[in-house]
Amino acid sequence: MLAVAGATLLNVLAKVMFHRPRPDELIAVLREPGFSFPSGHAMANAAFGIALALAFWRSKAGWPLVVFGVLWALLVGASRNYLGVHYPSDVLAGFLASTAWVFGLYLTMGQRWPALRRAPAGEHDTRPPLKRPAVRPADEK
Repeated sequence: MLAVAGATLLNVLAKVMFHRPRPDELIAVLREPGFSFPSGHAMANAAFGIALALAFWRSKAGWPLVVFGVLWALLVGASRNYLGVHYPSDVLAGFLASTAWVFGLYLTMGQRWPALRRAPAGEHDTRPPLKRPAVRPADEK
């Protein structure tokens, strides 16, 4: 939830800051209001896909979700260019901004709550167990 909400807020702030107009309406299949840079659809969908993959990375669904997230984001980005409502740089900037936001969020939350990095490990966990330091008994003298 934080990944998509943060990416959306970041998108609104960037659009207000850059004020980039949309591509020429004569070649656009669809007409959209507002500014072009960065693509909000690309940002939100990339944030969702990356967050989903990170949340389920240690399960059997890890790789399929990564593939699904990447393909989903690429298809959404391609559709925004095909419809003529964004320049390719708008979509690329949306992908990069979402990637930075979600990985930053993941690293920050992982430091604050280390148990999140182990989720949802369980009986179907496909990754090797996390290494924990060996506990030695205190030296007796």
